[in-house]
Amino acid sequence: MNMQIRIAARNDFAARFALSQVGGKYKDGPYPKFVFESQAQRNEYERVLRRLEEEDAKVSARGSKRSQATPIRHTDPIGQSRMFNNRRVLGLWNIR
Repeated sequence: MNMQIRIAARNDFAARFALSQVGGKYKDGPYPKFVFESQAQRNEYERVLRRLEEEDAKVSARGSKRSQATPIRHTDPIGQSRMFNNRRVLGLWNIR
């Protein structure tokens, strides 16, 4: 006889997404819970959640490094010349 496995619910996107991927259920109430049909389903949930959190950590780390190393790119606004844009980049925007 298989008993349902219940764990405390987490209120973040990765946990809810992993729950939907493995087919678990969300039980609302004063103490919300995630419900799994078997231990194998819960193990799969933990594996998917761990993978999602690792990917999120990689993206966050890569984003912070990139924001420090990448120079600011300025695009040309419509209707203004490149000379005006270069003056703005160099801090000479009020000189004509």
